[in-house]
Amino acid sequence: MGGRGQNWSLDLIIGIVIFLLAVGVIYSILASKNREDTTPLRTDSEIIATKLTTPETSTSLDILVAADNQLDIEKLKSLTTADYAKLKQDLGVQNDFCIYLQDEEGNVLYIEGADGNYTGIGPGSPDLNLSGVPCGCPKENPDCN
Repeated sequence: MGGRGQNWSLDLIIGIVIFLLAVGVIYSILASKNREDTTPLRTDSEIIATKLTTPETSTSLDILVAADNQLDIEKLKSLTTADYAKLKQDLGVQNDFCIYLQDEEGNVLYIEGADGNYTGIGPGSPDLNLSGVPCGCPKENPDCN
């Protein structure tokens, strides 16, 4: 019984390898587009934390809310009514941000401002939210409408 087997040529093997490499390259390109680079956000968060807590780096004493590991409630309250664009400029950051407080269990604490309770200090944008509530909105108006 003489059987004939399929003959794999070198051209076919090279073609399959090139095809698989092309599929791998396309997949890696598409997968990398879905991942966002969070480095600028991490950098901005470090800048904000430093400027809110360290007198040497703060460009304005009005934004220094936690000098010497003590939270200054009055300064924090004043930030709730501060102009967001000016605060962003004073902090020297490019991205939108939200400053908020949490208790030991991770619950968001309202910041009592001069004109109400706020979910945090921020733009009041639906893009920045704390458990579904936009950051910077009054407690009485959680949708910022």
